[in-house]
Amino acid sequence: MWSLTPPGMDPGDTYDLCISRVVEQPLARQLVRARPEVVAAAASFDVAAAKSEWYLLDAAKFKPIATTSAQMKSTYSNRMVRAKAPGKPSYDMLITSAPHGICPLCGHRPVSTLDHYLPKSEFPLLAVTPRNLIPACSDCNHDKRDAQPKDALNQTLHPYFDNADDTRWLYAELQQVAPATVIFRADPDSKLGAVPAARIRNHFDALNLNALYAAQAAAELRSIELALQRAFDRAGAPAVRQQLHDQADSRRVVHANSWQVALYECLAGSDWFCDGGFKS
Repeated sequence: MWSLTPPGMDPGDTYDLCISRVVEQPLARQLVRARPEVVAAAASFDVAAAKSEWYLLDAAKFKPIATTSAQMKSTYSNRMVRAKAPGKPSYDMLITSAPHGICPLCGHRPVSTLDHYLPKSEFPLLAVTPRNLIPACSDCNHDKRDAQPKDALNQTLHPYFDNADDTRWLYAELQQVAPATVIFRADPDSKLGAVPAARIRNHFDALNLNALYAAQAAAELRSIELALQRAFDRAGAPAVRQQLHDQADSRRVVHANSWQVALYECLAGSDWFCDGGFKS
């Protein structure tokens, strides 16, 4: 999971923009009356975010009084997401905030949507709150589903408020078979504390990242076979190991917990792989 700079967009202003073209006057009045509720909900979200305590938020208090939950959810889908919707500039600003267009939740697939960290089905007043909206790939958005965290341990990571790349937690294990395969695991340092470590593991499991990274690793192993064979022919296993270490070092500069770092470190540490196990 990569961290992102939290959006500086004001929740009230974003909401105002989304409802700025409502023609039906009864609905327009309802949505305007709901504005203080939206602003208060966003403030409560930020208070919880400061301590990573979203699980303490009572979903019942995030249902609107001045209008309906359906109208709040429609404000997102019809007045923020749709082409030419009044809130579309805000949507576009959020969805393009991920560096290089890569999903910060998995660190691999391209961004294609916005994920509601707290689901709009349970927290409709947060439907267009910028800091509740994370640029994400469709797979992560689907795998995360609309689950509401029940305790501190089962909260997924939030790119605006969590920096999980400060310490190493992603590792890989080589299976000595032909062809070689790799499995990945989340193994945070105990010094992080029980709750942050559990959240990292929960994030890894909830988004099915082992399957994603293992599939990418299988393709990577096949693509580097020729280069490793040439290194082996030139100077044997030490040359293969050095090449693998160089690849890990290069990728670590960008992200300490990329699947590529875990993969190349794992391969470099295997005598079996460096001594010819790389051959498919």
